[in-house]
Formats: sequence, C-alpha cells, structure tokens
Amino acid sequence: RTYELFSRARRLAIDEAARGDARHYEVSREVVLQKLEIALRDSCPGLIGHDRYEISSSLAIREYDGVHLPQWRCRVRCRTGSRTRAFIFHCTRQSDPPPPTIDFDDRFDESRLIDGFEGCWFVWRIE
Repeated sequence: RTYELFSRARRLAIDEAARGDARHYEVSREVVLQKLEIALRDSCPGLIGHDRYEISSSLAIREYDGVHLPQWRCRVRCRTGSRTRAFIFHCTRQSDPPPPTIDFDDRFDESRLIDGFEGCWFVWRIE
C-alpha cells in the first residue's frame, strides 16, 4: 500500500531505481516493492513494521495559486513497542482544480487525462 501513496513522478523514480540498467525495461512489482522496502528501512527506520501511528500535526505549505499544486506537510509519530519515532511527510496534491478538458478534435482520447487520482494527496518525500 505504501507504493500507491507516492506521486506518479516519485513512483517513476522508484521504478527507475529498481531497474538494474537500461536493458531491464520490465521490472516485476515484487522487485520494485522489495527495493522500496529496503530504501525506506535505510532512510526511515521504524516507518515499516510499526505498531501504531498518529498524525501529530499538519501544516498547509502552499495553496493552489493557479500555477503550483498545493502542498501539505504532516508530522507522523510511529510507535514500535516502547520506541517512538517522528517522520515528516511532504505531500502534494495531484491536481487542483481537476485537469482541463482539451478538445483538439474528435480523435483525442480524453480518458488519458483521468487516472482516478484527481484531487488526491500523494507523498513526495519522507524525512
């Protein structure tokens, strides 16, 4: 489930990192998830395998200004046994407002603009 929380751009970077080199175009989902788990365990020890979590604070960093997507920052405390560790999640909204409808001609497939995540918040970075 963690993989789906990342933005499309971040998922692309994770997929790219899971490839050994340019010859490995198709990488299985299991390999990608293993690489993500290793990266999260290294960079954010305690994030994976915690017993409990709570969002202790959140802050709007930027609202939609007509150019930039909104950003939000959340502080999340994860508890594993008696240990507590705090993480900062940097989130960006997928689209706000929804992507515009482009009417080039009848052959344009408007479904390309819709991926089901319009208006969702995605994790961009975890500290």
